[in-house]
Amino acid sequence: MRIHSLIIVLLATVQLTDGELTANELQEICPNEKPYCIKKAEQGECYGKSLKAQTLKKICRCSCDAMHHQRIQTCCKIIGKQEMNFCLPLCGYNTTIEELSSTLGFKCVSQLTTWAYCAADANDNTACCEQKGI
Repeated sequence: MRIHSLIIVLLATVQLTDGELTANELQEICPNEKPYCIKKAEQGECYGKSLKAQTLKKICRCSCDAMHHQRIQTCCKIIGKQEMNFCLPLCGYNTTIEELSSTLGFKCVSQLTTWAYCAADANDNTACCEQKGI
């Protein structure tokens, strides 16, 4: 079972790069963003815990958020059940309690683990969540 999970994670990691936004798509989503931000987001420099990544997330909020959302969506499409694709609007980093409590949220409750996995970028963030009281 552990090997099977590892293969799925590796496959998802490889395929995630195929679903990322292009510079043109980022520019359409974030027309007021500086070209520098578009380039850095496209290069994947908004991710991680480094000071550089944290600074980019603040300065280049739109393009970093758009790229992050796209990564989560791509992950949910790959890892989630195909017959549950109608749940994709709820697969995101900032999904609210109101959205989860909606009719769609109740229909999609089986996808919660997929959303959590994808929103966490396939990392175990249990310690961080416990530290923050989540």
